[in-house]
Amino acid sequence: MELDWSRADLGLGLAVVPIWFALWAAIVLMVYLLEWLPGAIRAWLVKRRRAHMERRLEAQSNHLKKQILELAEIISASRDEASESMLRAHFMTTGRLPDAK
Repeated sequence: MELDWSRADLGLGLAVVPIWFALWAAIVLMVYLLEWLPGAIRAWLVKRRRAHMERRLEAQSNHLKKQILELAEIISASRDEASESMLRAHFMTTGRLPDAK
């Protein structure tokens, strides 16, 4: 029996080669993904957690700045009122303003 090479009929053995190659490539890809994926997920989670903590820290910092400014305004107002009261008391008792130092 002679093969008909004009139709490029190489038989069933060579027809299966692309299937075996595809299976081998899929296995190699899966092994690569199983090695790479956990690290990538871990890096993504760390990045996400860090961004969350930075946002939280920024919010706390802004809140603290706001409280400090409010306290500074209260202290400033109290200080101005105290200065005015002392000037008024000095003027009422002596009849003149205190000397500038």
